[in-house]
Amino acid sequence: MPNLIAFAALFFWPLASVILFQKLPAGRALIASLLVGYLFLPPPPAGWDFPLLPPLTKETIPSLVALAICLAKYRDRMRLMPDGAVTRTLVLLFLFSPVLTVATNADSTWFGRFALP
Repeated sequence: MPNLIAFAALFFWPLASVILFQKLPAGRALIASLLVGYLFLPPPPAGWDFPLLPPLTKETIPSLVALAICLAKYRDRMRLMPDGAVTRTLVLLFLFSPVLTVATNADSTWFGRFALP
């Protein structure tokens, strides 16, 4: 069972990330925010599990906070897609390969006597 200190560490992590982004260059602050969060925040079950959302734990909070800070502070320098044609093709292939996998998967999933196509 998580205690108050575990919840306080998760609750104040966004403030710690903002301080890291103020004190360090952007790249180092991003790496430090993610690594320190993953290493030192308390593991599950410490976290918040809101309905219809993934649980906010040590795996999700550092990533979401870093994304929010980068979008707020560095929006003008961020690009959605890379410049080169080869890298764009690889990114699109990475994004759409799960769709192709699901579309071509013909295996059934069995749960006891019941099967899902």
